[in-house]
Parts: sequence; C-alpha cells; structure tokens
Amino acid sequence: MTAATPLTVCVDFDGTICHYAFPGCGEPRREVIDVLRALRAEGWQIIVHTARVNSHWREPGRSDRCQEMLAYLLDHDVPFGSIWGIVMWPCRQPYLGFRIGSVEIHRVHPTQKHEGCAWAFQPEVTGKPVAHAYIDDRAVAAALGLSYPGLLALCHDVAQRANDQHRER
Repeated sequence: MTAATPLTVCVDFDGTICHYAFPGCGEPRREVIDVLRALRAEGWQIIVHTARVNSHWREPGRSDRCQEMLAYLLDHDVPFGSIWGIVMWPCRQPYLGFRIGSVEIHRVHPTQKHEGCAWAFQPEVTGKPVAHAYIDDRAVAAALGLSYPGLLALCHDVAQRANDQHRER
C-alpha cells in the first residue's frame, strides 16, 4: 500500500459483525458495528470479507445466504464500502434470475430502511483483500471481546505499524 492509499479495514461477517448463527444471521455485535461507524467517520474504507461468497461452495442456498447477509448489513445500518467477491449497484427493477454471461444477477428487495439493490458474485475474485487492519472472530482482537475503544485503538495501532513498515522500505 502506498501513503496515498486510504486506511482500509477488512471485517468478517459471521461471528464478528453478528453473533455466529450460520447459516442464519445472529444478533448484531454492537461493539463491532460502533467501531466500524467510528472508522468510517474517520475516512476508513470498510471491506466485508466472508466465506459466504466463497466460489468453492457449490452447495444449494449460497446465493440465499449472501442475500440474507446483504439485507442484514443494510437493515442494521452497518457501514461498508464493499463486500469482497460481490459487486452491488442500486436497482429498482426485478433483476432476480437475470444473467450476464455465466454470472447470475440477484436482487435485495427494498424495505423501509433501504432501496433495492442488485448484486452478483465476482467469480474471479479470490484470496484476501489488502487492508491495514482485519477484524475477525478468529483473531485475537474480536475473540477477546474488546470494547469499542479497545478495538478502535487496535485498528489504529495496526495501521500505524503498517505505515511505519512501509516508510522503512
């Protein structure tokens, strides 16, 4: 990453943004959502990274689980800029089942809290997104159940160390 790269945090969905209830979506983890809101207010880019979009899953219901996650993020006002492996755009028309080549287009239906949006898997996207900090239920930060100031401080500390290492090179 260069000095001009915006600070970016990558955050897991199941067990991190919400309590683990896979294949459903658990109750929101308010302390994590508060950290994401504070980071967004400071100008951080937020990427949601989840196994729900894993292209190696060939099981039925994969798109349903992703659609539930998208609706959950929107309904709970979870700030995010993108979801790794999914492309989204605002949509008022029923795209459900529509295809562009081999890519199937899905739709999150509008509710009182959000307008509809269309989305599709990006099959060529693999690996982990590049970020200054990661928040995950399998990582020390989330597993310790740090409070809002603790998680926020940890994200800043990780980003500072990454910037320092970049400058040393």
